[in-house]
Amino acid sequence: MDNLKDIEIEDFDDHIVVYFYGDLSIKNIKDIDEVLNKELNKDIDTIGINCSYLNHVDSISINHLVKFSKKASNKGIEIIFFCLNDHIENIFTTINLDKLVKISSKEQFDDFYIGKKFS
Repeated sequence: MDNLKDIEIEDFDDHIVVYFYGDLSIKNIKDIDEVLNKELNKDIDTIGINCSYLNHVDSISINHLVKFSKKASNKGIEIIFFCLNDHIENIFTTINLDKLVKISSKEQFDDFYIGKKFS
């Protein structure tokens, strides 16, 4: 499971939403880091990571996501993971990642962070 098919960014004023399509793994972590770190230079207050199209996350990628969340927090940017499928949610809760990063449903993210629906 090392195939990241695409990364998409949607801009919403002071917020962005990142979509990962495929798997996050050690084989594509440099691409992931490059995209996410570029977003930290924008004038935003929230980055939503939509996990709808995320199939798998390995331990190296999880470590990088936690580091990214800490970097973002130091810049005053909140990171929210949402739309976790059962597999990804199980990984997050098994390793207590849900205690380190904010996780919400799509509806919660839309209502509280974006203020409008998006597909």
